[in-house]
Amino acid sequence: MLKSFSGREPVRIGIFESGFKMATIIDRTRLSSKLITDLSTPSAELSKILQGNAFGFSPEEELIQDFHYINAILAKMGLAKEQRYALLSRYFISSKTRSRQRHGNAVARLLTGKSPFGVSALGEIDFLFLSLKDYPPAVDKDTLKVTLDMTGNIHRLSLVVDSLPDIVNISAKFDPLGGWFTPSGIQQQFAKIAQKTLVVASAGNGFPDPIESGKRELFDKLILVGSTKPSGCVTSYSPNNDKVTICAPSDSRVLQTSDEDGAIAFGGTSGATPLVTGALADVLSFLPTMTVSEAKRILQETAIIGRDGTAILNYYKLIRVAIRLANIGWPEHRELIFSDDLYDFTDEVNQYLAVIDNSSQFTNLRQAFFLQPDNNIARERLSKIYAQQGYETQALFYGNDSIPPRDARKHDYLTAIAEADTERLEQILATTDDRDFYNNVIIGHLLQHMDKDKMPGVVAVLRENNINTP
Repeated sequence: MLKSFSGREPVRIGIFESGFKMATIIDRTRLSSKLITDLSTPSAELSKILQGNAFGFSPEEELIQDFHYINAILAKMGLAKEQRYALLSRYFISSKTRSRQRHGNAVARLLTGKSPFGVSALGEIDFLFLSLKDYPPAVDKDTLKVTLDMTGNIHRLSLVVDSLPDIVNISAKFDPLGGWFTPSGIQQQFAKIAQKTLVVASAGNGFPDPIESGKRELFDKLILVGSTKPSGCVTSYSPNNDKVTICAPSDSRVLQTSDEDGAIAFGGTSGATPLVTGALADVLSFLPTMTVSEAKRILQETAIIGRDGTAILNYYKLIRVAIRLANIGWPEHRELIFSDDLYDFTDEVNQYLAVIDNSSQFTNLRQAFFLQPDNNIARERLSKIYAQQGYETQALFYGNDSIPPRDARKHDYLTAIAEADTERLEQILATTDDRDFYNNVIIGHLLQHMDKDKMPGVVAVLRENNINTP
């Protein structure tokens, strides 16, 4: 559909991530000319130092590209040469002590990877910001001591806020429900970044961790993304509350390619987030300077509502609405993004449904559904077709049989664990025979982030009820 728009000004995408393999990024994703220059033009000084082994180690060939880019980014952030080289040493050590992280590569490929992986047709990656658990940490300017100071980490990102691209994807290390945003200073820095660009962030995989009231104001400035199952229901570990803007089909896996190993499983809210970022990047090509409130409106008004009430990304209608509004006139008529008429495709949908020719019926039904997801005729016909072909999950997705929101008992059970409410936990386990909702991965996550003084009591209750803790 977007082939005829290939000559449009590309939208610049930034990635805030936990690790990249630069050579693969260059080879397998669509990058801006500026970023290609940054990645392919090494510092002569750094090259000399690497060749001279001045660091006290000899990096593998695949790390050299990473070093050049990291050095360039840190220089833009105002770090002196000695500080940058201290960080590069730390980065080398961390890469030797654990397997190379490919989280960032998977996100990049979902955003602008070569077919069939890339979501965005009109965007290009323009900015990479590394945020490994221990990189880039703060560096004391006098002693060059490396410390894990998250406040300093976020502050460094805010130093380059004026050069950030049109939209930023954060799939890793955002942890909106965890400890990153406890200090108010970090929230203020991130709010500053969100004023300059659209920030699309993973809602995290920590359901049912509560959202602290102090973070809600920050979340209003971000587009938070959850995950759904193939059937159209929210993924069990994905948050789904009033601060989650939209969900995307990711669940346990989105098939993605690794550097060497072919297809790998990459999913969760980390996989869902680039699906939304890539779709919004294409929207921004038609509707530049879109605000976060406008982005939330167009995402939610075009969404498919899943069987449990979950709002799911609908790329086809999203782009059709963006093109329609651009043709009407943007930005002079941007207020129309809040009007109901902009999202009404009833006449076109009726034309699709009127065609009963078997050769085109399936295509017409799908177009009718995506343009009007609440159309019962389209949903029922598609569900029947998929069921007849033996595709049960797809039949469920299109089916109209609603199911209640996330199991209330499961919600109460996990919430009792998250809040270390042992009395409530004992009551639930005493009256519940069905343990199918128990999820070892989620329990492990909740215990990991729990107050260490409270954890033994929770573990004791679980074990008393024959539930093995991770």
